Amino acid sequence: MVALAVPWIVAQQLGGNPAEVFATVGDSLPDGPVARLVHTFGARTDITLDAFGWELVTTADGPDFRPAS
Repeated sequence: MVALAVPWIVAQQLGGNPAEVFATVGDSLPDGPVARLVHTFGARTDITLDAFGWELVTTADGPDFRPAS
């Protein structure tokens, strides 16, 4: 789940609807627990970087994510 938080946040920051983005990915997977997990996680509304132990940092190459200290 921790790893899924970053793409969820990125989808949101790019103006997308994370639930729709994750549903599209989940629909492309074979039926089973992974597809259900992707759908369920994408539909969540409580995702924040802080809650999942990430922070957004500015680097010489632009924004990046790293585990929160």
